[in-house]
Amino acid sequence: MRHQQALDYVEALEKISMLDPSSSCEKCPFCWGLYDGSDAEPEDTNDLSVCKTPCNHMFHSRCLVQVLEGSSTLCPVYFRDLSTQTAAQGRSRP
Repeated sequence: MRHQQALDYVEALEKISMLDPSSSCEKCPFCWGLYDGSDAEPEDTNDLSVCKTPCNHMFHSRCLVQVLEGSSTLCPVYFRDLSTQTAAQGRSRP
């Protein structure tokens, strides 16, 4: 996926507030950084937004962009092809 396509895809995904007590996961499964950024270098705290994929996995938005720009469009956790799913599909799942 090209950079702009990856950005557009991630932008359309549901954003998660890590202040929400129902958000049980604390680390991004791609970079293993804490979602709240407490373990990040100061220059890396600009974009700590968290998004949820249609297969209900959470990532730092910037990490998911990196995944989608690479050679794979598969979810790094579930290995489902994200390029064939829309953000709306993820939101409609229970």
